[in-house]
Order: sequence, then structure tokens, then C-alpha cells
Amino acid sequence: MTALVVKGWVYLSAAKEELQQKALQYFDHVVEVGEQNGRKYLEALLGRAKVLEKAKKFDESLETLSEVCVVWPHF
Repeated sequence: MTALVVKGWVYLSAAKEELQQKALQYFDHVVEVGEQNGRKYLEALLGRAKVLEKAKKFDESLETLSEVCVVWPHF
């Protein structure tokens, strides 16, 4: 899972918007697999929030960040 998260962050840093959307697919996949295994991946959730912020989907981004605050209250 860590490799997919890193790949997502690399794609997120790209200038092309289609690569940034591909990053969202990687982050969502990691989050989905993590939920199936009862785990939460902080890096994937933060990446997902950043992609949504760049896409100006602020409500979804804040929802993801709220989930981070609930799961990791000391972060």
C-alpha cells in the first residue's frame, strides 16, 4: 500500500490535471483496501484531501480532513 501512496503523491505533484486525477484513484484504492482490512492510511487520506482541494471540491476535502481528525485526534 505504501508504494501506491507514494505513486499517488508523485502523480499529484505533476502539472497535468489527468495525472492528478490518477493520483486520486490511487489514494481512493488504498483507502478502500484499508477499510476492508480495518485500517486507515493517513498518507492516503491526506493525499485524497489535497487532490480534492486542487480540484476545488472543498466540501469533500474538508470531509476527508475531518475523518483524519477523528481517527488521529493527536495529529
